[in-house]
Amino acid sequence: MFCVLLAGCGGTGRNSVAPGSLSEPETLAVLQSTCQAEIMEGAPAQASAVSTSVQNFASMIINDETAALQHLQELSITALPTAASKLIDSEAKQTVEMLESLSGVELDREFMSHEIVVHAARIDLLAHSILPYVSDKSMRSIIVTQVTTAQLHLQMAIDINRNDVK
Repeated sequence: MFCVLLAGCGGTGRNSVAPGSLSEPETLAVLQSTCQAEIMEGAPAQASAVSTSVQNFASMIINDETAALQHLQELSITALPTAASKLIDSEAKQTVEMLESLSGVELDREFMSHEIVVHAARIDLLAHSILPYVSDKSMRSIIVTQVTTAQLHLQMAIDINRNDVK
């Protein structure tokens, strides 16, 4: 994803970037792309998961990421797309295609496994590779909130995967 990526879904590392390598406009594009990716990837699970817990989790992800995206769009910074943000977009489309090809428990299992990997990588990306290098106070505040939210989502995904996905 960014120049570069550590670890993410499918071994590509879509949620990681070299520390300090992005300008704030580039960082904004990456943040927006990660939100949009989560919204896109949650849709198949929201519509087709067999577990109510998985459907509810997907709905929560979509709602939380839509709100985060709205906050990012309110910043007085213009996003500057990069190879990293474009890679996130591309990987999200591939993930959606994969999820849409599945059904039943297989969809639930793949979605929740994906969410665990993506949220763990996102926490690392935001907390270690982006936040320390952002000077805009409003953007920093949004990132701190995203880290906290991603930590909650990660724990929920682990719990659902362990208890509700057979």
